[in-house]
Amino acid sequence: MRIHAHDLAIGDVLQLHDWRLHITAVEHERATAVLTAEFASLLHFTRDDWVEVVGDHHQAPAAA
Repeated sequence: MRIHAHDLAIGDVLQLHDWRLHITAVEHERATAVLTAEFASLLHFTRDDWVEVVGDHHQAPAAA
């Protein structure tokens, strides 16, 4: 399933080329940055980039 990067949430599995990356943290300051279980550094996307997720997409909690 393709979604915008700003819709990524903890628990999503990001398909990036031939890698499946398990998202453990998401930052939404100026762009979207995600931390995955497989890499120790953040992966950066613009908020409107289309990304591929595998399986069910998890909804991000509503901002307070």
